[in-house]
Amino acid sequence: MRIPAVVAATVMLALTGCSDDARMQIQVVPSSPNGYPEIRASWPQWPATHTVVLDSTHTSTGRFDTATSGTFRINFVLLSDGVETTTRGTVDIPLRGDWGWSIDFWLMEEDPADLCFGCSGSTAFDVDSLPGLDPGVKLWVVWGGNSISNPVTY
Repeated sequence: MRIPAVVAATVMLALTGCSDDARMQIQVVPSSPNGYPEIRASWPQWPATHTVVLDSTHTSTGRFDTATSGTFRINFVLLSDGVETTTRGTVDIPLRGDWGWSIDFWLMEEDPADLCFGCSGSTAFDVDSLPGLDPGVKLWVVWGGNSISNPVTY
């Protein structure tokens, strides 16, 4: 009896523990003494662009499914009391199957990725002169990921 190639591939995929899932989570992180950043983030999500505001009361998008290839592009702007500042940017994350990403926003002077296990990259954006923030504080965007079916434990 011959097993069709699609059935054989599906069985092999199940046996190896691989996953065709891909996930993303976007969150703001408390950065004492600077508190949570207030971020408006948007990204294309078929059939339209998805937009969310993250702050101390809504800190995360939760995990959501993404494509398993291509690029996840997130556009963001730092808000101050709900009003856009000039601090804004774009980050591109390479997507792949069996992978979960997290994008974190921090208000800090030093790169938070220096203290992170599993972080893949970070970039800093200059922050407008906002009340209560030291002049050296930057908006850091940090991203990292892990396998979904075979995660590394740190």
